Amino acid sequence: MWPISDLTLWRQYDAKRELAQSGYAPMLLVQELEERVTSLTYDRRVQMDEVSKAEGQMAMIGRDIAAAKENFSAAAAGELSEAESIIATRSELLAKAERREVLQTPWMASCRKCPSPRSDRSPSPDRR
Repeated sequence: MWPISDLTLWRQYDAKRELAQSGYAPMLLVQELEERVTSLTYDRRVQMDEVSKAEGQMAMIGRDIAAAKENFSAAAAGELSEAESIIATRSELLAKAERREVLQTPWMASCRKCPSPRSDRSPSPDRR
C-alpha cells in the first residue's frame, strides 16, 4: 500500500539525526524529515482506520444480504407450500367432480323414460 514502510522512514530519520548530531547534515533537514515521518505515519493510521471501517460496513452489508436472501427463501417456500396446498385441494375437488359426473352420466343417458323433476310435482294421471 505504501511505497516506504514506517520502519524505513524512521530508520532514515534516525540516520539523518545521527549525521546532524555529528555535524554532517543540517538539523533543519532532520526536523523536516521528522515532521514528514510523523505526518505520513498519522495519515497511514487514519487511512487504515478508514479501511477497517469500510471493511466493517462491507461485512454488515454482507450479513444484511444473507438475511434478505434467507427471508426471501423462507417467504418463497411458504408461498410455494400454500400454492401446492391449493393445487392439491383443487385437484381433489376436480377428481371428485369428475367421479360424480362419470357416475351420473350413464344413468341420465339410460333413463330417458324416467319422469323429469317437474313431472314428479304434478299429479300423475293415475293419481287423479
